[in-house]
Amino acid sequence: TLFAPTSYFASLRALLVVAAAKGMPIHQLDVSTAFLNGELEEELWMQQPPGYESKDPNLACRLKRSIYGLKQAPHCWYVKLVAALDKLGFKPSQEDPALFIKKDENGIVYLLVHVVTTSDDMELIKKVKAAVGEAFKIQDLGEAKVFLGMEISRGENGEVKLSQRRYIEELL
Repeated sequence: TLFAPTSYFASLRALLVVAAAKGMPIHQLDVSTAFLNGELEEELWMQQPPGYESKDPNLACRLKRSIYGLKQAPHCWYVKLVAALDKLGFKPSQEDPALFIKKDENGIVYLLVHVVTTSDDMELIKKVKAAVGEAFKIQDLGEAKVFLGMEISRGENGEVKLSQRRYIEELL
């Protein structure tokens, strides 16, 4: 299988609308070398990479984890991510399999793949960041500022503004 869902732009907009309406903080994480976390289901071999010294040049390397450039790498990463988020109590939404939701007695947390998270409780966001950080090597980017090339900013009254000014300037 090569399928790996990515979040719908409509899901991002809906998530931002909910966050703005409820005054929820929007935070972002980056999973370092995400695709390298995926485990291959099939047996896959590759030629020895340049710089790798082996006594026998006819030997090949068996891959146990996905690497960038493999067609199945996004799917392998998604499977690993779903398993980790499931252990944390997150479930993918039916409308967008890249939007994960966790509800408990403390509140609700939304997590969108690429990884954007928001909640009505900042402590829940901190707990989610810590838990995801235990499962994967992450970089905590704090308040979301840029997402897939779009600039995200908050207004004084809590509104969320999206801008593609930088993207447009690069095109021109």
